[in-house]
Amino acid sequence: MSATDKVHLSATLVCKDAATAQAARKIVSASRDKFSTQLKHEPEQELRTLGKILDSIQLSEKDAQVSAQVTVDAASVAEVLSLLMPQEAKRLDKR
Repeated sequence: MSATDKVHLSATLVCKDAATAQAARKIVSASRDKFSTQLKHEPEQELRTLGKILDSIQLSEKDAQVSAQVTVDAASVAEVLSLLMPQEAKRLDKR
């Protein structure tokens, strides 16, 4: 894995109307902000990295859709996945 390896994720939520999309974006934004702030103060590096990833999520809304996009380096994704899936991380380390 090189330093230029990136992972790009995007998701779109389709709501029944623009007002619902606006409300959904506000809820997602507030939740993202709350969790990223909490995670930045955790002792484990992997959780702090997850907080930084959450911070970098870009949210937008258009009509009845809410979109989220994030691009992060692959090393950060691997670091967070090692916390979420420790047995798999150990198996891969043995290779």
